[in-house]
Amino acid sequence: CVLSGAMGEVVYLVQTDVGDETSFASALHWSDGNAPSAANDYLIDGAHQIRTPNNGATATFAGNSLQLGATNFSSQGDITLRTKRSDTDNSVGRIYIPNLQLYKGQIAVGCPKYTCWLGGTATVHSPASSPFYYEANISDARVIETAQNFVGEERTGLRMKGKMTLGGTNDRYLGRWVLQDETFSIYNVKGLGGELSTVDTESIRLENAHLNFTQNVLVPATR
Repeated sequence: CVLSGAMGEVVYLVQTDVGDETSFASALHWSDGNAPSAANDYLIDGAHQIRTPNNGATATFAGNSLQLGATNFSSQGDITLRTKRSDTDNSVGRIYIPNLQLYKGQIAVGCPKYTCWLGGTATVHSPASSPFYYEANISDARVIETAQNFVGEERTGLRMKGKMTLGGTNDRYLGRWVLQDETFSIYNVKGLGGELSTVDTESIRLENAHLNFTQNVLVPATR
């Protein structure tokens, strides 16, 4: 699999993180035997999964990019969030992935009663017919707070299930949203995506879910 837009060597996750294992900032399961570096691009596919550290500390993925899923959509790659955002100082316990490429897979909270915060830029390649998946299981109080800035062309798609906040500037995201099973709080005036070339009545779909606007939010006329 050739990594989309790769600039350096492509490094693969060769084995899934399990238990308290984490390859996020360590050499543990990377094909080159080294911790992530800005000189390389990183790929998780083959149904492998990376876990973030379960230590409550803020961390940034050090690679030039991180791609989830094969470029041809033949296999998926996942992230399990296990870094709990601090209950007393919400600037502590944040995970940043500056250049995240979403093809096929999921990002999910891995621990009960954890609120996990995720930032950076996420480029969506997954088609609306098979959207990339975010999940925060509401049965045991899991939450995702995403401050990611989403980017994507028309007819790409994201499916988000569970309790989440959308805090990023998403005016360069022209794809579809499927929001499922809980409250989605919008914290950015441009949180619901950009203006489309034509009207798409399926561009924002709520499935047993509702939106909570914490401020004025721009809803493009074509959505």
